[in-house]
Amino acid sequence: MRAQKASFSFKDQPSQKTFSITTTRLSEKIDSLQDYTRIGVFGIFQEMDLSNDNAHYAQVGNRELLAWHISHPHVSSRIYAFVEDLSPQDTLYVYDRNGKLQEARHTANLIGNRHTFSPVSGEQFIQLSKNKDSRARLSLYGLSLEPLSPKKSKGFDFRDSGPCQVNVNCQEGTDYTDIKNSVVRILVKLGPALGFCTGSVIGTTNYSYVPYLLTAEHCGIISQGNYVSPADLNSWTFYFNYEAPSCETPPSEGNLGGNQITGAQLLANSNDNGGDFGSDFFLLRLNSSIPPSFNAYYIGWNRKGDDIPLKGATIHHPNGDIKKISIYTSAATSGSYDGSVSGTHWLVNWIGTANGFGTTEAGSSGAPLYDEDGLLRGVLTGGAASCSSPNGEDYFGKFSYSWESNGTVPERRLREWLDPVNTGFLAVNGSYFGDSLPSTRNDIQIVNNPASDGVLKIENLGAPSDNLQVLVSDYSGKVVYNQKTVAVPGSRKEIDTGKWRNGLYIVIVLRNSEVITRKVFIRN
Repeated sequence: MRAQKASFSFKDQPSQKTFSITTTRLSEKIDSLQDYTRIGVFGIFQEMDLSNDNAHYAQVGNRELLAWHISHPHVSSRIYAFVEDLSPQDTLYVYDRNGKLQEARHTANLIGNRHTFSPVSGEQFIQLSKNKDSRARLSLYGLSLEPLSPKKSKGFDFRDSGPCQVNVNCQEGTDYTDIKNSVVRILVKLGPALGFCTGSVIGTTNYSYVPYLLTAEHCGIISQGNYVSPADLNSWTFYFNYEAPSCETPPSEGNLGGNQITGAQLLANSNDNGGDFGSDFFLLRLNSSIPPSFNAYYIGWNRKGDDIPLKGATIHHPNGDIKKISIYTSAATSGSYDGSVSGTHWLVNWIGTANGFGTTEAGSSGAPLYDEDGLLRGVLTGGAASCSSPNGEDYFGKFSYSWESNGTVPERRLREWLDPVNTGFLAVNGSYFGDSLPSTRNDIQIVNNPASDGVLKIENLGAPSDNLQVLVSDYSGKVVYNQKTVAVPGSRKEIDTGKWRNGLYIVIVLRNSEVITRKVFIRN
């Protein structure tokens, strides 16, 4: 889509909001918040209240142009926005003080109602270009205040990780070309404090592709043992594919942060003060489904507590930087983060590789620990490893402990969420949305694909002696059909789809110890 120029009079309009703070004062405020959270703080959140009602306005032909001029000298800032009723013909633009386009968003690349724009230095202009009859509304409800020169201050964001870290697309990441696509950078909001963590899109035993994300509990803890509020979770921003396209770090961020979803809800957590007496897990559900264009990989996992990870890696966003990879080749050992409860964590030591000596840093919290099979085995709590101390140990809360050992209710364990149909499986493989997982007998068939006329027809489910369950989930991961059944040789199972919306669905067949999936399009 062609960008509008910012040269018409909006640039000369007075700013609706000015945030004047010196670099020194900002650093003092950031320092004062370091004990407020369990993660590194790189900036502060400032509320504001701008909307269509107080925008600069112009009309050009049949287009209405609304603009907001926000001044923040001495600091960099990213705008938090709430978008309503955007039509396919409407576009949001962000320009810097020189009128250079920094970002453009429209219905094709704006996921959900909330969005966090890329950081801009000193001054910025937000513009909504819409049709005259469009009902689109934009509310700018907050912004970050960050040091202009991160390298001279706190050092959190693009190119701000330590010099030892290894880009994920270097040769060290050759075995992780799919797995890396499950890793997400998280921009965390905890009251006035902003920081970064890492998380993983995670799969379920029935391959329902619900947008679950696993990270560390301590990413959501604020002072005195309190947890992130639902309102703040609605402003957490999840960046997919935030990585260098090759082994070399690009000179500028460009559009690397373009794939994002803002907002989530908390489903379950370890409730252990961030690993003090448990495995430090935080399970979220993103507020929006993950679009296929993000190419997200739903990571597989292994919950066998006595199965020691022999070698593997972590993929993470140290200091909020692009994806990095760290490698271990010696078996992990079992321990605990502070010693009060045994067997809650895996301890690993990293090794030097061809392109560096990957460790972890602030911002890596919540990163996944992979074993030799590429399955998730833990989530990073912390440790002593760093570029200056590469031989230090790191501690990953055990996935097996998080499964059901932090409590007896669904809000304290992973079991009910990741095994919703109670298969009892000890491990599942990772997959992309809608991957067809083959049967060992390679027999199940969707007869009519796409399925029309309100009926989905499935053949060759199995033998009469098989323990069978058939589920169907929609694009968002919602299960729309769930029934145990008995297979009759030569028969066909028909499912009424007359009330389903058109689109892509996943048929999931649980047969004895197998999970078989098939894609199907519904076109009623």
